[in-house]
Amino acid sequence: PPPSVKMHFCSVCSLVQLRLSSLPVVLQCPSPPAIANGKPSIRALAVFTTGTSVNYSCEPGYSLTGQASIDCTASGTWSPPPPRCEGACPAPQIQNGRRVSGDRHVYSYKDSVTFECDPGYTMKGHSLSQCQTDDTWDPPLPVCEPGKCQNSDLFRFSASPQKLSMEEK
Repeated sequence: PPPSVKMHFCSVCSLVQLRLSSLPVVLQCPSPPAIANGKPSIRALAVFTTGTSVNYSCEPGYSLTGQASIDCTASGTWSPPPPRCEGACPAPQIQNGRRVSGDRHVYSYKDSVTFECDPGYTMKGHSLSQCQTDDTWDPPLPVCEPGKCQNSDLFRFSASPQKLSMEEK
């Protein structure tokens, strides 16, 4: 071929290469990671491009640990790591008593609760209990039993044929 055609072809080739290299590169992330007992909120997206955010939520009875939102980064990965949905202990309740600390809607691992008994009741067990990984309370929740009056511990009695007396100790 004539030299002018060859040169013209190379010029077009360089121009195409220059234009392709100046186009922005849009990276994609894989689908957001699945988590046990929870799910990401995905709005029917088939492609997750750089800058896309996804929020996670947990199923009822589980609480979210970590950041609820993750982002598709320029390197094509999700950051930060996805959160976890951890089991929650049942709301602790005792009869004839109440919680004095640790009142919340959801109880997660290591959450603590302190109890006290109503007047006239005595606590059997520990006043402090902590939520465990198996969704139980340890030590077990206390029991408030009717108190037993120990008059001999509170009052001093004396009696004679003429008089009965009682004094506070």
